[in-house]
Amino acid sequence: LLGVFGLGEPSVRLTLGYVLTVEFVPHPRHGFLIHVGEVGFWDHDFVMVGASYRLNYRAFEARLGYLYRRSLDGGQGAPVFAVGFRF
Repeated sequence: LLGVFGLGEPSVRLTLGYVLTVEFVPHPRHGFLIHVGEVGFWDHDFVMVGASYRLNYRAFEARLGYLYRRSLDGGQGAPVFAVGFRF
């Protein structure tokens, strides 16, 4: 789920979208990911593109990247950082 907020009146609605992620794995512990997506098939709320790097070491996983969202109101960039453990 992704919340989208603006300057207008708040409304409750569900907007469908998609995200396509392609991963290149040059080494089992390392991966480079490309992300492309769109939210709002008919309204075209925003389009998202980005890239990230994944490090996988035993039970530890970390991701670092950057996403850029483009909408009718303008653009917004956001860093991506995630840490996780697998059991």
